[in-house]
Order: sequence, then C-alpha cells, then structure tokens
Amino acid sequence: MQQYLIQFSDYLQKELGFTKTSVASYNTDLQLFINYLEEKGNEVSVSAFSFDNLQSFIVFSVRQKALSSRTIARYQVVFRKFADYLLLKNVIKENPTIEFVSPKFDKKIPDFFKEEDLATLFDDILSYDNYIDFRDRVIVELFYTTGLRLSELSELTIGNFEFGQLTIRVLGKGKKERIVPFSRKTAEVVKKYFQFTTAHVLNSDITKSIFYNKNGGKLSKRGVQLSVDRFFNKNSSLAKKHPHMLRHSYATHLVNNGADIRTVSEMLGHSSLSTTQMYTHMNYKQLVETYKSSHPLGDKK
Repeated sequence: MQQYLIQFSDYLQKELGFTKTSVASYNTDLQLFINYLEEKGNEVSVSAFSFDNLQSFIVFSVRQKALSSRTIARYQVVFRKFADYLLLKNVIKENPTIEFVSPKFDKKIPDFFKEEDLATLFDDILSYDNYIDFRDRVIVELFYTTGLRLSELSELTIGNFEFGQLTIRVLGKGKKERIVPFSRKTAEVVKKYFQFTTAHVLNSDITKSIFYNKNGGKLSKRGVQLSVDRFFNKNSSLAKKHPHMLRHSYATHLVNNGADIRTVSEMLGHSSLSTTQMYTHMNYKQLVETYKSSHPLGDKK
C-alpha cells in the first residue's frame, strides 16, 4: 500500500493543487491506518483497505484516543479521497468508504472582532517613519478589507494589485484564481506603503514580495502572524487576535450589513457555499434591527 500512498501524495499536490501541509496531513492519517494494520498483524496491501478494516480502525481510535466528531469526519474525508484515487487508477473496483456514516457535530462559530473594535484602528493620518510599524498596519488593514488567507496575503506582489479597478488578483487554494475588491482608502494606504518600502528597505523588490523583515528578507508566514500580534499590542486592548480572526470579521461584517452570501463566498474563495453559510448564524445585528423596526413592541425610532 505504501507505493500507492506515495503516488497519492503526488496526485494531491501536482494534480489537485493541495498544499504541502495538507498533503502531509493526509499522509499522517493514512499512515496511522497502516500502522494499525501492522500492529494487528494484518497484511498491509490494497486489499486491506476495506470498509471493515477502516471502520475497525476508527472504532479503535475512538476508544483509545477519545476522538472528537471532527477528527472522525477528517479521517473519513481522507479515506474517501484515497479511495477515489484508487478507483481512478483502477487499483480497486469497489469503493470501501461508500457505507461511511458521517458523524454529526455542532458547527463552531469562529471568533471575530466586533465592528466597533476595528472602526478606529485605521482612521489615523499616515505619518510613519518606521518601516516595521507601517508594514504591520498594512498587513492588518489588508486582512480586514480583503478577507485574504494568511498564505494568500504573504505571497502578494505589486503585480496582484489593480489600482484602477480597486481589485486584487489572488491565487487561492487549489491554485484557483479569484478577484477580490478593496477600498479606495486602502488603495491609497498601500500605494504610500509601496513608496515607503522602495525608499527605506534595502534591495526590496515589490515585484517579488511586498512584505519584508528587519533584515531585508521576504517576510515569512510566521512573520506575518507576529506582525498582526505586534500591531494589536500597540494599537488595541483586544486580547485575542490572529490573521484568521480578521478574515472571519471581514465575512461577518459583510453579511451583517446585507451582503449576498454567494458574493461573500466568491470573495473568500470558498469551494462550497455551505462553508460560507456559517456566517449567517452571526447576523445578529440585522436580526435585532429587523425586530426593532417590525415588531409592534419593538424599539422603533
């Protein structure tokens, strides 16, 4: 089975566009299943990739590790994808995962900032004399005004920006390209930042990267995360802060203010509308305002 696991990894990365991190995660889960077969003394072959063995492995894992419903669901996704690959290559004739029953679990509403928490963070007149502070400000503002993923924002170059159309061209998951709008105000901030970067960062080349560390090297994903922390530590009393909270806030605030869920889904780069629908559960502001204006005993103004 190991040879197919190697081929499957190549297939995920080269043909489906999975990231190295995602491929490694799939490999880890499949290797756990192989280890389970070996410990039971079973032959580790494609024929052992059966419903009975898969179900036995999941039951064993639940008992030994008290797995959450989400972890069980993840295992099932991995096994289904591997089964699809084996079927595609005619290695197996029947799908051993077809009888899986997906576990039910409550969808966790992600953390996000309140609109008022972010409202005053970007009102200042730009007068930075320190590159790091200016860079951190631009990173946080771009996260909030575009909803980009960490991996997407860290790879931006000047070539991604269409200032005339106020859009950013993004290469997202699965190497799918999408167009994301941003505000005229943010466009002016970014333009000033580009000028500042070119003038103050030695050997900077914004055609290759727009974010640099203190040594003049390209800022890593971890560096971007630390930039978000540093910006909030300096400018806000908010305790929780991380890049994905800004993405969640972007989506939540759009939905709360009447944005169409399909449009938000496209801007986020979601492959499924169901992923975006979690933000409709956070539309409390609109619900309250509707109640106030519509119910006979509501607080009409």
